[in-house]
Amino acid sequence: MKNYIFPIIALSFFALIVFPSCKDKKTTEKKNPIEVQKEAPKAIVAQPVKEEPIQVAPPTVKKITVKEGEWLYNISRREYGTALGWIKIYNANKALIDNPDLIFPNQELIIPE
Repeated sequence: MKNYIFPIIALSFFALIVFPSCKDKKTTEKKNPIEVQKEAPKAIVAQPVKEEPIQVAPPTVKKITVKEGEWLYNISRREYGTALGWIKIYNANKALIDNPDLIFPNQELIIPE
């Protein structure tokens, strides 16, 4: 019986330390009544903004008549100030121009903005 006294005393001591601390944890886990009474913050709802329609001026369409010896490159430099605008002119006139290297005198081309 002497061999079992030490483990029994150790278990008793351990039980006195552990079990009251578990009981304390359970009581601290309960919600504080002051916190329960607090209200959750209300969501802020944005008021719809009345949008007025934006009035956009219709794009101005400029038409030119091709003169003899002109290319899309030259027309672009004259109208836009850069030679790279020939692509805009070609895309706006694809129905009239099969090949951008071949435009003919007296053709009317649309010059987009």
